[in-house]
Order: sequence, then structure tokens, then C-alpha cells
Amino acid sequence: MSKDLIVGVHSIVHAVKNPRRPVHEIIATEEGIENLTKMGGLTREEVAKVPVKLVAPHKLQELAKGLYDELGFTYNRVPSGVLLVTDAIEIENPT
Repeated sequence: MSKDLIVGVHSIVHAVKNPRRPVHEIIATEEGIENLTKMGGLTREEVAKVPVKLVAPHKLQELAKGLYDELGFTYNRVPSGVLLVTDAIEIENPT
């Protein structure tokens, strides 16, 4: 299965809580982890269930650019100081 990158606190929270989505790791600054708990509503226990790589803000941007390049995405920035690396899942068609 191919990798997927998810950015944005609320999108990450929904992905982490989705039992069908295999999650590889959260790459975040300390502030990013704080954003997941304060803005996103994840508990510290939920965050602890996912491998977390804490990095400095400049390192997060470097790692993200490398991941984006690897997957053929156009890199812009990582909002809220947090990025989720996960497996891509098939999107269900509601029709």
C-alpha cells in the first residue's frame, strides 16, 4: 500500500481515530502535539498510541519537503506544526 501524508489538526485527529487507517507516525514540533490535544481534542493517551517523532520547527519543514518529494506532491508548508504519515486508503464512493 502507498503512503499518504495528512496535514491539519482536525484531519489528523480523524485519521488517528479511524480504525481502518494504518498510521505510521506523527512528525511534529512540541507545539504541534499541543495543537492536537488542545485544538483537535486528542487525549495524550491517544497520541501515545502512535509513534511520534518530535522535531524542531525547521527540521519539520525539511522532513516534510522530503516526504512530499518522495510521493510526488508539491510542498507548500506544514500547518499547525504537525504531519501524519499513514497508508493511503481507498475512498468510498457514497453513491
